[in-house]
Amino acid sequence: MGMTGATMDQQKILVVDDEPDILRLVEVHSWDASTVVVCASDGDQAISMARREHPRAILLDNRMPGGGGPATLARLKSDPDTADTPVILMTALARDSDLTIPPGFAGVIPKPFDPLTLSEKIRSILRS
Repeated sequence: MGMTGATMDQQKILVVDDEPDILRLVEVHSWDASTVVVCASDGDQAISMARREHPRAILLDNRMPGGGGPATLARLKSDPDTADTPVILMTALARDSDLTIPPGFAGVIPKPFDPLTLSEKIRSILRS
């Protein structure tokens, strides 16, 4: 699987959330040197950034103004440039005990999440 737009030793994660605190929390998290985090604050921004940045994965908030997770996922999946990018749903509506993965998503991360284990959770979802 090619990684257009990033070198082989670097991967981008696109985080989409309308809460600046969440974006900041994910951005300053202790990622390893091979990971670059890019942020978007709504569905429209997510689509254009996904096309431009070619992220390894997209973390997508469930509820946002102007189209939340499911609506944005449908747009990402219908675009040939972004259709194969794994999308992970971030939601306050789930707990670890009842993580049902909605169709089309690669996985679910409940909010609030632990920033110290976030990158490992993302890695494990992308491995499965």
